[in-house]
Amino acid sequence: MQDADNIEEQLVHDEGPNVDLLLQEYKQAGVMPNGWYDLAFNEETRRMIWAGQSPDGRKWDENMPEGEPARPWNGCSDTRVPMVDSVANDDTAMLKSAFKKAELRATAMDPDKMEMATGISGYLHWWVHTRYRKALRLEVELSAQYSREYGFCVAYVGWERELGKRRLAVKIEELTQLVQTLGPEWAPFVPAIQDPEQVEAAAAMLQALYATYVQGALEGKGFFEDELSDNVLKLSVTAAKRCVKELRESGETELPMPYVCKNQPCVWVGKPYMEMLAARGTMQLQQARAIFWKRWMTETELEAKRAEGWNPAWIAKVKNTKGNVSSWAGALGATSLTGPSTKTVGNTTYLKITEENNPLIEVVYAFVKKVDDDGVTGVYQTIFSPHVTNGDYDEELFAKHELLDYAHGRYPFVEFKRENIGRALTDTRSVAEVASTWQNEEKKQRDMLFNRADWDTLPPVGVPKLGGVDYRLGPGGQVPLGKNQKIEAITLNAPPPTLALELVKMLRLQKDDYFGQFNAEVHPAKIVAKQENSADDFYTFWGEVLLQMFALQLQYNPAEIDKVTGMPLADQLDPFAVLDQFDIGIEFDIKDLNPDYLLEKLDIIHGKILPGDAGGVLDRAALTNLETRWVDPRLAAKVVQDKGAASQKIYRDMVQQVGLMALGQEGEYTENDPTAPMKLQFLQTILQGNPKYLAKLGKIQYQGEQPDERFVELVTNFEKNLLQSKMQEENKTVGRIGVKPVGTTV
Repeated sequence: MQDADNIEEQLVHDEGPNVDLLLQEYKQAGVMPNGWYDLAFNEETRRMIWAGQSPDGRKWDENMPEGEPARPWNGCSDTRVPMVDSVANDDTAMLKSAFKKAELRATAMDPDKMEMATGISGYLHWWVHTRYRKALRLEVELSAQYSREYGFCVAYVGWERELGKRRLAVKIEELTQLVQTLGPEWAPFVPAIQDPEQVEAAAAMLQALYATYVQGALEGKGFFEDELSDNVLKLSVTAAKRCVKELRESGETELPMPYVCKNQPCVWVGKPYMEMLAARGTMQLQQARAIFWKRWMTETELEAKRAEGWNPAWIAKVKNTKGNVSSWAGALGATSLTGPSTKTVGNTTYLKITEENNPLIEVVYAFVKKVDDDGVTGVYQTIFSPHVTNGDYDEELFAKHELLDYAHGRYPFVEFKRENIGRALTDTRSVAEVASTWQNEEKKQRDMLFNRADWDTLPPVGVPKLGGVDYRLGPGGQVPLGKNQKIEAITLNAPPPTLALELVKMLRLQKDDYFGQFNAEVHPAKIVAKQENSADDFYTFWGEVLLQMFALQLQYNPAEIDKVTGMPLADQLDPFAVLDQFDIGIEFDIKDLNPDYLLEKLDIIHGKILPGDAGGVLDRAALTNLETRWVDPRLAAKVVQDKGAASQKIYRDMVQQVGLMALGQEGEYTENDPTAPMKLQFLQTILQGNPKYLAKLGKIQYQGEQPDERFVELVTNFEKNLLQSKMQEENKTVGRIGVKPVGTTV
């Protein structure tokens, strides 16, 4: 086995896959620092799992290990206390609610790019709350749950592309029109189809046309030329001849046409050690020597990867490992709930678990930063199986090895720690590490309270000493008596369990105080400070995830950005520099989850801030949008429009109003219309931009149009109505401050 320095040297400077070296790093990654031991401890503590449990929450002699009796009696309390689980779930509920209500905002480093930042913000909102709503909500919850249960988690942020094939009906008339647009060299194609003597030539031309058409269609979806293999572009000779024959005989045929069934960012929040592992010595992920992501796939998914260039020989071998799960842990910490078989190699214990009915196949994605001879770094991706190693075969077997072409140049991973008590990825503690002893202490007190209640409710009784009576101490038990003793209940004459109740209360208060949980006895400022600290780390994590997602969207599917925003952003943004040009933030005041605080804040805004806005510095449309989102995000999604959409709606309404007035119909008058200034501007724009309207107003002569007194009167009245609303809004300001601001016109 090579030493660590040699492994690192070869991994960093050798651009080859080096599967054996990756496998050694992968083994070490599961051990650092405690791997599966920590995983098992956290899961057992949160899920309240221990030896000898019974579904009814009681201890029974037959369930006790090594034949030990249940104490203090058979059938005594063995309750589960979900303290750790409660903290994790409460934090998760808080963070999920905050994410759902938060404002997504892109910020440009360059002030000249602020308009683009606004467009990106709108696109992100559509992305998170519409396009990927369901998928992201799952990953958001997992990130909160994993960070609490295991102390940290890691999100993979990549791009997924998947092609499928479908039968596309094609008529000879359509082919004729298509080849006419391609140039004169394609003119012999249709005559060749119709000539039975030119089947070979027609089939060859159809193959060439098929490849040209498919390549153009997929490039229009963002695919690059080097991504399109012969498996995608090639129409077989047999299929081409069949299609030529059908076109000649019936005038139509069906082509097996590839199509894009998935072309989107992929966010996968992984469980530490089980799904995400980092090379030994890792401090921060972006400085890691290697990062590993484990996935489980079906045979169908593996076979579909052939279209992405995965090695067919490797696919055939790895399908035989179905149900195998691999991990490595130190010999002293070889702990697994599923009961692995172990194999010790040197100082490392290999844990191999086989689930007989598991139809999934384990696949490992390894990411390594390598340096070429010019000192330029790049992230290489190698896909392999820990169950198909080079020692078993004559060749180095792996699914795929390539330089990852993500424009941002970073590892496609973002870490999220519950706390930062050091710089290293594992310098954090789970909820179980902090609160497991408190949970055990509360369990002990509650078990004693339940046992005390059972005893007091149904105490044991003394009975005459008869043959066959077994002595059994506990609720409902029978204790043999001596002569002249009366049958009576046996009581302990113990004092009230006040101390036990106080201890339980103290433990819960300690838990709420430490984790910032809601409790009337904990100072509100302390709760808010701790919750805001948790939320800030959470927002920072998801801001980085969304920024990497946007960079990949810009690189692989930019047309969608322009389509959604209505702005030519894709041509103005460089996917290689976007991470340095913009920052994505998630903004939400965690205190807004408290309805009383939210109502008080709204009252202050409308009772004090808005009335004092004499200079009109507040963007009222933005404020309305924000307040609606605070109160009900689902309502906001249905009724709130962005400024552009709102302006377009008002403009269309004004076009309709003027058109009706031109026909002699009275306009719709409104009272205290806050949009009156905008409507007045649109009214003048519409009238000045249409010569027919100007002719009806008697201002110009145009194509015989005559002045229309009715139209003039209707427009004048409509304008007066809008001016009245505008004046009423300005009078509110005058009434508040006593003067009309200089420059205000009525």
